[in-house]
Amino acid sequence: MSLKKRTLCPGQEVIVVYEKNAGFVQEKATFREYRYVPLGKVNHQTPVFDYQKQELLGLDCFWLLPSDIQSPEQVERIQKELIEVQIVARQIAIENGWEVPSKIKDREIEKMAQENADRSQALILKFGFDPRDETWIEKELAANDLESKWFAYERQNGFVFAATGDEFVQQFNAQTGASLTLEDAKALSKKRMRYLLGAYHVRMSGNSDVDAWKKAATDFEEMHRNRETRMLEWSEKHKGAWPLVRVKLPVTFWYGPYFNRCIENIPHVFTDTSCQKIKEGVILRMVSYDPQEQYVRLDFTPDVRAKIKPDDVNKDMPWKKESADYEIWVRPSEFGTHIELIAPECL
Repeated sequence: MSLKKRTLCPGQEVIVVYEKNAGFVQEKATFREYRYVPLGKVNHQTPVFDYQKQELLGLDCFWLLPSDIQSPEQVERIQKELIEVQIVARQIAIENGWEVPSKIKDREIEKMAQENADRSQALILKFGFDPRDETWIEKELAANDLESKWFAYERQNGFVFAATGDEFVQQFNAQTGASLTLEDAKALSKKRMRYLLGAYHVRMSGNSDVDAWKKAATDFEEMHRNRETRMLEWSEKHKGAWPLVRVKLPVTFWYGPYFNRCIENIPHVFTDTSCQKIKEGVILRMVSYDPQEQYVRLDFTPDVRAKIKPDDVNKDMPWKKESADYEIWVRPSEFGTHIELIAPECL
């Protein structure tokens, strides 16, 4: 959700998506004027709307511009996010001793915000910093201003690409004047996530050395980027001539969003109806491989894959995964024990 401040013009229409007395709504309102309203010892400029034949202050509602709304589902998603936004806002206010309006009046929200603030303060007292704070990556590891803005944007929005990829990138470009593509954004998101994972144990151990955080983060990111590059190069080299393997011991399978198609169309490849293990004797394709560390990505043969994904946009590039997809897992240590190459010379 974008928290960017925007200036309204008299007579401009907005859509109220939350009103403190009615709760979640989707109703039109018309902007009348800006008015200074006292909050604590400070006068805050707040919009005033004509709403259902009465006056409605911006302090008492959340609103969107009609141009912000692409679909009813988008409004519902934003409404769900409002609760988390309110919790975070209250937590920040508590931590800094600020007086800010609570548009969503709920004891549980206040309780959660207070608990989060207490927990953060306890960590700061113990370690000298909050190990859950992700803002350091934007300051210490971003290679340029664009990366810093993207890292901050992703953190602030709690973004998950699987849900809102294109829309999210479009919003970022509109707010920053950037021209990121979806693929550019995915690469930056992957980079940020690797930084977070790489530094996680160092930071959570209480180590306050920022240089140690940076080294752990960059080493982890480089390791995974290099492995990904080797696997992609292997896939390009073997495209269209994938080596086949035979399952020797049951291998782990995650069906993702395709459970019904798996149990209905290919039950014979699994050990049981849970569809969580591929049984012995099943033939699979190696579609990506790291010769250095023996990480491997497996897939079904085209005839079986087609029964799971009849409208497969990546059938010629089976190593590419959708945001939600099935997965076959074989660890490097299982490469020779759980699967065997049918024609080793093809590797």
